[in-house]
Amino acid sequence: MAAPQQGDVGLLDDAAARDLLVSTVPAHLAYAWTDDTPRNTPIWFHWDGRAVVMCSPSNAPKVKPLKGHLSP
Repeated sequence: MAAPQQGDVGLLDDAAARDLLVSTVPAHLAYAWTDDTPRNTPIWFHWDGRAVVMCSPSNAPKVKPLKGHLSP
């Protein structure tokens, strides 16, 4: 059996990943600002057993540069 590749949900079967998914430690979201400088911000998340759900106020600064990179 081949090892899971980047983006494969099979990576979430790792013990360290499972521990992080149920922890109260916020995730860190890395992205590029509108001028392409790197940014990293803590963000709360919820693991529903199938997907990692991240939410943010619609007027948060990070929303503008992320809008063009997210699926509808």
